[in-house]
Amino acid sequence: MRVVQSVYGAFLWLYPKELRDLHGDEMRLAFRDRCREVARGEQNGFKVFVLELLPDTLRSAGEAQLSASFDQMRPRQYWALGLLCCSAFGLLYRDELSRFTLDAAFRAKYAWQDYRQSRELDIQEARVRALAKSFAELDTIEGKALAAYLYRSVYSGRTRLHNGTLNGGPRQLYLGFMVADGDRATALTAGVFSEHPAAYPLIVAVQACEPAVGCNREAAIRRLTELEPDNAYGWSLAFKWASLRHDAASMREAIQRMAESTHYDNYQGRITRDLLRETELLAPGDVGYLADIASEARSVGFGAIDDFKHDVRYGCRRRPALDTSNQLRWLEIHPEMQDDCLRIAKVLSASTDLTSAYWGWRRILEAESIPARRDAILPQVRNSRWLQEQAWRVGVNRHRQDHGWDAWTKDEWLNWAAAWAPGDGEIPSVKRWLVSRGMSVTAPPDFEIPPS
Repeated sequence: MRVVQSVYGAFLWLYPKELRDLHGDEMRLAFRDRCREVARGEQNGFKVFVLELLPDTLRSAGEAQLSASFDQMRPRQYWALGLLCCSAFGLLYRDELSRFTLDAAFRAKYAWQDYRQSRELDIQEARVRALAKSFAELDTIEGKALAAYLYRSVYSGRTRLHNGTLNGGPRQLYLGFMVADGDRATALTAGVFSEHPAAYPLIVAVQACEPAVGCNREAAIRRLTELEPDNAYGWSLAFKWASLRHDAASMREAIQRMAESTHYDNYQGRITRDLLRETELLAPGDVGYLADIASEARSVGFGAIDDFKHDVRYGCRRRPALDTSNQLRWLEIHPEMQDDCLRIAKVLSASTDLTSAYWGWRRILEAESIPARRDAILPQVRNSRWLQEQAWRVGVNRHRQDHGWDAWTKDEWLNWAAAWAPGDGEIPSVKRWLVSRGMSVTAPPDFEIPPS
C-alpha cells in the first residue's frame, strides 16, 4: 500500500503547483480509498491502477498543465509536460512505433549475426588457404592435388554464398576471392594432369577440377576411367558429366560400365586423413584450426557436386512417395536399366563411403520383395545410416551449441583426427572413432530410418 501510494504521490508532480496545493490532499485521500477497496478484494488491482487511474491521471494532468499559464510553470513542469506529450504520442501511435522498433531491433540483430558469420567465414577460409599453400609447397604430385582440392573447395563455397545469399554486398570483393581461388585450383590440377599421376592424386585432382574456371573435366574423367576402369567412382563422374550435357548415349555407357565395376572408391578416407595430418603439422596444438579443417573435410565432398539431380544415385532410384514433382528420373525413362542400377547399388553398398554405402543398401532394400530377405537387409540400412548421422555431427559441434550439442574439447578433436588411419576409408575410420568414445558402431534399437 505504501509503495503504491508513493508512486501515486510522484505522479501528482505532473500537476501544476497551484492545483497540488489546493487539491493534493483530497486526491491522495481518494486514491487511498481506492487502494483499500483493492486490499479488501472488492476491486481488481490491475483494473483499478492500470486501466483506470493511470490513464485518468495522465489525461487530467495534461489538461491541467495545458490550462495553466506557461509563464507560471517551473522547469520541472516543462519536463512533465514533455513527458505527457511523449506518452500521448506513444499511446496514439503505439502500433506503428512497435513495428518500427521491432524492425530496427531485428535488423540490428541480423546485421550483427551476419558480421560474425562473415568474420568466421573469413578466418576459416584463410586457414584453408594456408593449408592449401602448405600442400603446394611440398612439391609433390599428391601435395599439388590436395592444394587444388582445397582451393576448389573455397571457390565453391564462395560461389554458393555469392549466388545464394549475397544481396548488394561487397560484390567485387567476393568475385575477387572466387576468381583467385578458382585460378589457383585450375593451375594446380593442370600440373597434376601433366605428370601422369597414380590413382589417388588423379582422383583428388578430378574432384578439384572446376570447368567454370577453365579446367577440362571431361578429359580428366576420361583419364581416370582409363587408369581405373574397375573403379565405379570414375564412371559415376562420367555419368554426371554426360547428364549435364544431355548426352544419353554416354550416360547409358557410364551406367553399364559402373555396373560392371568391382569396387567404388572416391578416396575420401585418405583425403580426410591427409588434410588432418598436415593441419597438425602446420599448426600443432591449434584446436580451432583442426576444427575448421575437419569441418571443411566433412563438407568439401558436397561442394564438388555440380547438381545432385545429375548424379547416378539420383537417376537410379524411382521417385519415392514424398516426391511430388513431375520430373522423371533416368530409371523411369529407361526401365530396362533396372538390373544395371541394382548391380550399381550392390557395388556402392560394399564401399567405405558413408553416403554411397547407405544409398546402396537402401536401394537394395527397396528392390527386394521377399520379406525374409528384407529383414536381413534392414539392419545394414539402419547401421549405415547410423554411421552417417554420427559423422555428420563432426565439424558442426563447435558452432551449434544452441542445438544442444556440446563444443568439443582439444582431446576430442585430436581423437577424431587420430581415428583416420592410413589405408582406411570413411566407414572404418568412423567406426574406430566411435569405439574410442565408447559408442556402438551399430544402430541402437530405437533408431529410425528417415523416409526417402
